[in-house]
Amino acid sequence: MSTTLPPTKPPAEVHPMQALLEQGGYDMPQRGDIREGTILSVSPQEIVIDLGLKREAIVPANDLARIDKATLAEITVGTTWPVYILQPSDREGNLIVSLSRALQEKDWLVAQQMLENNEIFEAQVCGHNAGGLEVTFGKLRGFVPASHISTIPKDMSAEDRKAHLATYVGKTIPLKMVEVDRKRRRLIMSERAARRRWQREHRKQVLEEIKVGDVRRGVVRSMSEFGVF
Repeated sequence: MSTTLPPTKPPAEVHPMQALLEQGGYDMPQRGDIREGTILSVSPQEIVIDLGLKREAIVPANDLARIDKATLAEITVGTTWPVYILQPSDREGNLIVSLSRALQEKDWLVAQQMLENNEIFEAQVCGHNAGGLEVTFGKLRGFVPASHISTIPKDMSAEDRKAHLATYVGKTIPLKMVEVDRKRRRLIMSERAARRRWQREHRKQVLEEIKVGDVRRGVVRSMSEFGVF
């Protein structure tokens, strides 16, 4: 008596990426990861980077268009750059990464550290609107609300305030981080807080250095019966 065996199913097709994972030893990157790699080749269409994985990463042309010319000139074969993982594996199995996003993310990390460390820094004003000033911070744009600018009184008219803000464009001003929100793309800074802190530190330094008998020059701010300020 013969026994009929059920038909066997053909083995499922294994994606090359899955095969690598099953072999072990492959550090699978995830979207949003920041990795550092070495530039292997550069062309107008793409940049190929070695991330130390089993395959190279590709920076597409549309991402290169977001990078300024000065930075692009520095991206040469053999140099090391951070990249942001966009797609661990596209339809062709390519690892797609972004240089522009990585450079921006790096600036967000620097901004966060400055906020946590209560640091004072300088930045150039690149624009203005009715609400305040726009400043350049690495690859990012920061915003300084008018209420955080020491030279603008609360009772200044909207027209005068706009004209006054325009005079800041192109200037470098002291600033302090007051809000860093990467998810909402908010980078808020204060010139007023930076200047107040500088004045406190400068006053402390002067008081530590001043000695009886020193001759100093100053500006008279006010007078009263008991003295001069």
